[in-house]
Amino acid sequence: MHVCINIDCNYIFPAVAMIESLNFHLSKNVTMNLHILCEEFNMKNYSLFIKYLKSRGINHEFYLIDSELFKNVKVTHHISKATYFRLLIEKVVPNSIKRILFLDCDLIIMKNITDLYNTNLNDYEIACIEENIGHEHLKRLRILNEDFHFNAGVLLINLEKWRTNNITSKLLKNLSENIDSLVYWDQDILNLTIKNKIKLDKYWNLTETNLKECFNSSVENFGIIHYTGSCKPWNCSSHPYRDYFFKHYSNRFDYNKLKILHQFVKLRDNSTLLRRITRRIIGINLYLNPTNLKLYHKFLN
Repeated sequence: MHVCINIDCNYIFPAVAMIESLNFHLSKNVTMNLHILCEEFNMKNYSLFIKYLKSRGINHEFYLIDSELFKNVKVTHHISKATYFRLLIEKVVPNSIKRILFLDCDLIIMKNITDLYNTNLNDYEIACIEENIGHEHLKRLRILNEDFHFNAGVLLINLEKWRTNNITSKLLKNLSENIDSLVYWDQDILNLTIKNKIKLDKYWNLTETNLKECFNSSVENFGIIHYTGSCKPWNCSSHPYRDYFFKHYSNRFDYNKLKILHQFVKLRDNSTLLRRITRRIIGINLYLNPTNLKLYHKFLN
């Protein structure tokens, strides 16, 4: 099974939760091969993540993407350039891979996804889950009545068809031509470009929008919970499905270190002032708990 994710330093912590939940529910006879798209990085920021992957025996490969390719794209406080890396999947993974399951890092796997991965793609370019949006957005994305809008967080990609139909070139062309009118980031580009798709059940991508439509169903009846929006379970204590996110943290790995890394890398990257404030806070913490010295020194320099 080939699985692909986008990641940057801010999403190491949630990525571990997602991968842990996927691995937890995966059949023992299925081998996961994880393909990780990330910007050129300092190994200090990823060493704990790599340690986690090795501790779980997960086959993994990093693909370094030059973020300058997306220097003019729309971003927000919770959406970075890394989200656009998925547009390059077909060009960076080996040609021997015929299909790959792309998963956002802000979701939790609730069931075995083998059936999802083995979906019959026939000649379709992707299998995806519909997400309703307003009529004005459908018109903007040129989605006609017989077509549907999909969420880009869970995509089963037919790489053979992407190669044959030059999908990556079309995606980048549409990105260049529509860069000033994007609303939903690279998801807009995917919806503008890919029309040859098959609709999957919403069971495989419970977004906030889909939850409103499935209000009579228990969250536990779904295969994937997708934490869309800016309120995430790791930064919003009132999130109603926060417990599902933290359920998959295990004592076999020191996740507190990853959480510290997640919080302080964000502070470090914001500004020089915050970096100084961070160091002062760390100084107090080290006075109280000197055993943390090695960890803090490693990730804040």
